[in-house]
Amino acid sequence: MRAGDRNPPGDPMERIMAEALDAAGIAYAREKEPGNAAGLDFYLPDHDLYIEVKRMASERSGDQLKRADNVVLVQGKAAVEWLAARLCG
Repeated sequence: MRAGDRNPPGDPMERIMAEALDAAGIAYAREKEPGNAAGLDFYLPDHDLYIEVKRMASERSGDQLKRADNVVLVQGKAAVEWLAARLCG
């Protein structure tokens, strides 16, 4: 799905990640979109990789990481901003 065809995520940190993926031209499916079988925050089909964005660790985080073996967990606003900056070059 193209960036202009979807609403921005409600979570501010997920929004930072979505904007960075869009700016970098990286295709992705969000949590409830078709193609995101594990139901994590972002699935990057061209890389067969999931990204899960978290404010802090929780029991739910561990459960979500078990959904797929190819997950990048980005925890905390500083980590999200750092990764977003790397994606944008």
